[in-house]
Amino acid sequence: MFEAVSARHDGEVVISLRGELDVATEPAFRAELDAVVAAPCRVVVDMSDLEFMDSSGLSTLVRARQQLLGEGGELVVRHPSGIVRRVLEVSGLTVLVEDPDA
Repeated sequence: MFEAVSARHDGEVVISLRGELDVATEPAFRAELDAVVAAPCRVVVDMSDLEFMDSSGLSTLVRARQQLLGEGGELVVRHPSGIVRRVLEVSGLTVLVEDPDA
């Protein structure tokens, strides 16, 4: 089961993901992102409960980031689980990962 839930916190939109993000569940993630990236903002994708992500999830992250940057916004990833962090590393997208404690 996949779930994407967004909420506004301290001037940013936090999208919390749970389950597996793959070609079958990517449309739900894309819809959640599209709902918040319509206006420039800071979007944080919390991946602490994401168990898996494939290339369709990566593609959606990159597309949303490009859109937000073009409008003066920002997209970052927080707390990717081990396997999801590895996918980000292999794809060269660790630039998206933000350490909120840094």
